[in-house]
Formats: sequence, C-alpha cells, structure tokens
Amino acid sequence: PIERERLAKSLVDFDRASIQTIHSWCRRVLSDTAFASGRPLSFTMVDAARFADELVRHEIGRHVDQPSDCGRVLRMFLAHYGYEDLVHAIAATLHVHPTLWPRPSMAELDQAASEFRRMLADAEIRARTKAALLAGGMHSKTVTAFSDRIEGMAAALAAADDGDSVVSAHRVVTDERFRDHLIRKIKDGTLDPDDTAPLIAVWSQLTTALSSLHQLVGVHVTPVFAALAKRKKASEGLADFNDFIEGVAESLNGSGGTVTRDIIRDRWQAALIDEFQDTDSLQWQIFERVFFSSTAGHFFYPIGDPKQSIYGFRNADLLAYEAAKSRFGGDGVVPLLDNYRSSDAMLTAINAILSENP
Repeated sequence: PIERERLAKSLVDFDRASIQTIHSWCRRVLSDTAFASGRPLSFTMVDAARFADELVRHEIGRHVDQPSDCGRVLRMFLAHYGYEDLVHAIAATLHVHPTLWPRPSMAELDQAASEFRRMLADAEIRARTKAALLAGGMHSKTVTAFSDRIEGMAAALAAADDGDSVVSAHRVVTDERFRDHLIRKIKDGTLDPDDTAPLIAVWSQLTTALSSLHQLVGVHVTPVFAALAKRKKASEGLADFNDFIEGVAESLNGSGGTVTRDIIRDRWQAALIDEFQDTDSLQWQIFERVFFSSTAGHFFYPIGDPKQSIYGFRNADLLAYEAAKSRFGGDGVVPLLDNYRSSDAMLTAINAILSENP
C-alpha cells in the first residue's frame, strides 16, 4: 500500500512538473521575481541576431577610428577580413560567456610588430635575404617578386604611425605565401638559414600574434558592444532569449539576490537538467546557487555525457559540466552503464526491419 501510494503521488507530481527549456524557465523566473529583482514586468521580444546586427552596424563607425584597444582591433580585423565578417564576429559573441578563451595581449602584438618593423628597416638584412634567394637557385622572377614584397612591407611600416604599427604590419602580412615558401626552402636545404631565418622568425612571430583576431574581438571589442546593447535594451524595454539567462544570474547576484533565490526555491524543490554537457558556466552558476547549495531539502540532478557535447558553436561550455561533476564528488556521480536502447533484442528487431528494406 505504501509503495502504491508513493507511485500514485509520483505520477501526479510528474504531471505537475515544469518541463521547459532553460531559457523559458529563466523567463518565467524573471517574471515571478520582478519586484524582488527590480526588473521590468514586461518587455518586447526581439530577434537576437537581427538586433545585434543592427546595433553593430549603427555603432561601429563611432569606434573604428578611436585610439583604444577596441578601435585598434577593429582596424586590424578590417585589414584582414571584411566589414560583413566583422559585423558577424561581434554579433556572434555578444552573449558568449567563455571560461577558457585565449586572451591575447595587445602588448605582445606591439612587441612583435615593433621587432618586425625593426628587421625590415635594416637594408642589409633585406639585401642578404635577396642574395640568399638568388644563391639558393630560386627563379629570378620569384626573387624579384619576393624582394618587391619585402620592400613594400618595409615602406608601409616605415610610413606608419607608431600607434597603428600593428594594424599596418598586419595589413602587409596578410598574404603569407612568400613566408611559407621561404620556410619550405629552408627546410629542404635550398636556402641558408643564417641569411633568411631571422626575417622568417620575426615574420612568423607577428603572424602567430595576429592569428587570434576573433579572440581579440571577444576580449577587446565585444564587451564594448555588449554594454551598448544592454543599455539600449534597458532604455527601450527590449529582450531576447539570451537575456533571460543573464537576467536571472544578475538578479541572483544583485542586492535582492537572496529574496530572488528564496522565491525560486519556494516554487521548485528540485531541478533535473538533461543534456547538461550543452550548458554553460552562467547556467551552472544559477543552478548551483539555487539548488545545489541549498541545505533546505532542494535537489539538483544534472544528466549529461561529455562525449556528446556538440553545441560548442552555440556557446556550450564543457567546463561547466566538469565543474558541476567535480562538486558532486565520487559518490555523487552515478554512471549509466546499461544502454537499454541497444539491447540484443532491440538490435535483432531493428536489423530484421532493415534487412527487409535494404
């Protein structure tokens, strides 16, 4: 009788459970906790991609000529890619919350560009490189083309302002065919590395430093535009689905965070998150504070498989899954060892069906 009553109650509770995406759940939380968090009761939904695209196009002209790191990265990106690529790069990262993004240093870029400029400004080094190419048996037309390229880079860097040395260097280095051709010739012994390696070394150093332009956008440009987007949405009462998650996280961390947390706990006793490997650090932060850290009988059940993490392109962060797993400890992690979808009987039946429809 006790087991039957428990089963009957479970069936009723199951029908009453909130089954939602995390975004939809966060939207409901924001509505239910509006007074506690000081957030608006209503807002106008906007398409995230369209809003970001329009914002970037409208604001980019105000920043591209600025001496700030944001302006310098914008100019570097435009020198290597195009305007549409830049718009997409900024818009695509407005809601990204990476935990292990590379953080390239502008100081490292300046140092690499300065060394590259110094090397190219040395006429003797340029002459030795050209002589080495001729001595190595390279076709004279190829040597002339390469020499013209070197002289062009030297002139471009010599004429550049110090503040834009990285931008100028990147603009003339975008075509790396000559550099790669030199490297191959050095490796196969055609060229004397003593004469050509110094130039190749600094060229490679600069190219490496400039190889993470999308990360540079994320570090130096996206925060500027994200702040603009946040102010515009707040002033005009706008929101997209990504704002719901950010809004709940901000509410929990704000002055009314404890009240917000308690309202959520009063309404939901447990959270079961499927495909947890496709969440991110901000989502884990929310569930960790509301459910996992509760000492009042609340429960948190994340279910996931790191080998099935395939939504990195939508900002899923596997480190959030690993962080949650580490908090549970060995006894708190239950491995699902039996695959009931691939039992012998199931596979036999499937193969029988497929054999009839080859």
